[in-house]
Amino acid sequence: MDKGKLRKLKVHIIFGGGLTLLLLVNVIWRMASGERLLQASWNSLKEIRLMEWVMIFVLWYVIAFPRPQDQWLSNSTLGLSRRR
Repeated sequence: MDKGKLRKLKVHIIFGGGLTLLLLVNVIWRMASGERLLQASWNSLKEIRLMEWVMIFVLWYVIAFPRPQDQWLSNSTLGLSRRR
C-alpha cells in the first residue's frame, strides 16, 4: 500500500469511527434514560440537523481527497498576480 492510500484509509477510519462512537454514546445515553433500542437509535440520528450532517461529510471529503498542491497555489492569489 502506498502512502496516499494509507492516508485515505486512516482518514476514513478516524471519521467513520468517530461518528460511530458519537452515535453509540448518544444511543447508550438514551437507552439509560429509558428508551428502547430502535427508538433511541432513530432519535439519535434524527437529533442531528441536516446542516451538521452536511458539514461533517464535506469536511470528511475535503480531508480524504485533497487537491494537488499546484491547484491550491493557483487559486490562492485571488487574481492579483500577473498572468503570462
